[in-house]
Amino acid sequence: MSYIVIDSDGQLHHHTARVTAEAIRAEMPSQHFDLVRLRREPNLFGFVDDSGHLIGLPRNPAGSCVLVALGASPHAYCGPVVITGWSEPDESSELRDLDPDQRYRVTQLHSSVDRVLAGDVDVLDDRWVLDSPQILAYADWVRDSPPPVTTVIPLGGEL
Repeated sequence: MSYIVIDSDGQLHHHTARVTAEAIRAEMPSQHFDLVRLRREPNLFGFVDDSGHLIGLPRNPAGSCVLVALGASPHAYCGPVVITGWSEPDESSELRDLDPDQRYRVTQLHSSVDRVLAGDVDVLDDRWVLDSPQILAYADWVRDSPPPVTTVIPLGGEL
């Protein structure tokens, strides 16, 4: 029974409680989460606070880099990142606890991200989508990019 949380400071935390939607929700400051598909690891799934930008949560460069390395779309993810196991739904849920191999792989990947963000650009890992300098540039973009903007245009209104 387990899941992983990468907090906004980039620290990885192993949780031994059974992963449930309620456990994920409890990790999110807004109590709401968004699913992040991890295309390179279909048996894993990421979760982020779906109101992170709106409520002013800090950007999470380490969590964003781990998500992208696992195949997520590149975004400036805010707040905590939760990573769980994932499978086709059964009678209960598609959420799965991380197995020991998944926990190890995510932990090692986080360790590599942590080293690159600390300036060790010689870290090479076959799980990277990008090389170390590109990951550093992505992390800078996560920190510095403007928040998403929503523009409401009334019916019949103009831009």
